[in-house]
Amino acid sequence: MTDVKKKKPKRDHLLEYSKVVDASELEGVTLLGLNFQVNPRFFGERDDAELGYEIDVVEQKYEVEVNKAIAFIECSVYATINDDRVFNCDAKYVVIYELAEACDPQAVKMFLKRVAVFACYPYFRAVVANLDWSAGTNLPPMPVHREGMKKRSKAISAATVVE
Repeated sequence: MTDVKKKKPKRDHLLEYSKVVDASELEGVTLLGLNFQVNPRFFGERDDAELGYEIDVVEQKYEVEVNKAIAFIECSVYATINDDRVFNCDAKYVVIYELAEACDPQAVKMFLKRVAVFACYPYFRAVVANLDWSAGTNLPPMPVHREGMKKRSKAISAATVVE
């Protein structure tokens, strides 16, 4: 005899997700680690550089006993010349939400995967902008992050860089 599990109807999933949205409040975004490096080659060959960034939720936790939803996020912005990284900024963050009531764990995980990145991204953009100014690399502003976008690249050109 086979064990058949019934899936919740799609509508139930949406209701559970909406419950998490209604119950959640951002408690904090904390920088856990930062690595920044610029190879001097970047300054001499910047017109050949390709820019990219990545942002990803690498771990999620739902601590039911204290009603906390926690996401660990890794962010990276980089420049490559002929596949060699000549500029790199990596950061690790933790994003914590307090939930006003107990919620479905799967809905909480979906919420963290979709929303925590958007809570974290402005903090990462600010760190990169500050380091860019300090290093004199004159990168263009990081783009608006869109849902489902983990990676984006574009070439540095004279039109996008103010010197």
